Amino acid sequence: MEITYKRELKHNYLIIIPEETFYDSYEIRMMASNCIDGLLKFHVKQVDNIRSYYYEITSRQPLTRLLEYQSLGAEELRCLITGIVRTLERMETYLLQEGQILLEPDYIYVEPENFTMYLCLIPGRQGIFPEEMTALLQYLLGKVNHQDKECVVMAYGLYQESLKENYGMGDLLRLTGRDKSDDMRNEWGKEPEMKDNDWQADAMETDGEAELIRPVSRNKKAVRRQPEWKEREKKVFENKTILQEGSKKREESLVERRALVRNILTFAVIAAGGPVFCWFLYGERGIKQYWPLLVALDVLTAIFLFVRIVIPKLLEGDQKEGDFVEREDKNRYDEEESRHEWQMVFQEEPENSHDIPVAGNHEVNFKNEECTTALLTEQERPLNSRCLRSTEPGIPDIIISYVPFIIGKQEGLADYVLSRDTVSRLHARIDREGEEYRITDLNSTNGTTVGGRLLEMNETAVLLPGEEVYIANIGFIFT
Repeated sequence: MEITYKRELKHNYLIIIPEETFYDSYEIRMMASNCIDGLLKFHVKQVDNIRSYYYEITSRQPLTRLLEYQSLGAEELRCLITGIVRTLERMETYLLQEGQILLEPDYIYVEPENFTMYLCLIPGRQGIFPEEMTALLQYLLGKVNHQDKECVVMAYGLYQESLKENYGMGDLLRLTGRDKSDDMRNEWGKEPEMKDNDWQADAMETDGEAELIRPVSRNKKAVRRQPEWKEREKKVFENKTILQEGSKKREESLVERRALVRNILTFAVIAAGGPVFCWFLYGERGIKQYWPLLVALDVLTAIFLFVRIVIPKLLEGDQKEGDFVEREDKNRYDEEESRHEWQMVFQEEPENSHDIPVAGNHEVNFKNEECTTALLTEQERPLNSRCLRSTEPGIPDIIISYVPFIIGKQEGLADYVLSRDTVSRLHARIDREGEEYRITDLNSTNGTTVGGRLLEMNETAVLLPGEEVYIANIGFIFT
């Protein structure tokens, strides 16, 4: 069986050429036509009567590589065992045999971000799964975090269980604290009855921890649901406020319309009532004699009503403007007060000079409220170290003071975090042999270029002084 790696455009592949190149069975067609969760994506290529199995491993890392730089914790171990068991259960649906899985740490691929596991299934392979699982657990036992007592007890319990004859994967799953009832809980949202787990209970008592696994997960669910309820309450409050404001505006509009109708009726009564009253007293002759007075009465009535309607609105507008100006003055006053308090905090410091050291050779000197501009000198570099000098604006230099040195964007795993979308979580690793420095591409998506040549997956190249290195599309000069 021959194993190689290849990069094609934006995809990286693990390529396996089986010993039986003419092997043909339903497993190949089943895996090629279905995307099975927990197994690496699979397709077949045949060139010159040589059949090759292609497995997509883009942005994933082999388990051995991840465990080189970090120890295995209880949650990671639990994810691995649970992932293997769940994958075997899905394989039964597709009539795939467990002996076809290549259960070696170099070919178990993991998502560094969430420790999701993917297995490599080789059609036609005939392995002994229980023995390979025991060997894997023995390997994991040597990689556990020995400060994590829960993880040590769990790993040892798993290994001891795998040494028994005719052990089952359900027994291993039970030792991790998870079983099939967890799937029912996730599906139906119910809490199953917890089973006793003697060895884990003893470990919890030894550690003095009273918190069990499922209550923690339930608390996490509650934490996840809490923002959802807050958002819903916020929307209900906003809708209620909008309805109240709309109701208030409708009431104000109704009052204004009633006042307008009342004023119009008042004007109509006075305008029509004056002539009618005059005609009743003096007849038609009185109307002709006193018509200037009647017109003057109508004009005065109109002016009175106009003043009664318009003046209050003008006064209301002035009041609103005054309130707005007052609020602005208050905000400005509060801002000045806060600024004044902020200044006072710093003015109350002793007047003696202080030398405040900053990283590297930067130094800022405060003396008698006078501030001088510090000279920015070249960043100090430790002895026997190398540097990748950035050619991109806004990207700092990378000081390589120890090896192995990993560059990527995954915090907690990378020695230097390069937060760019084009950079993979674990992108490249720098090693040293004698006086010679080497760089290895760690199955990155956009690749690593050294001296104008794009490295293949997992390929190692020698770094020469002055050589140009590209991490994805970010340029550096090795010095």
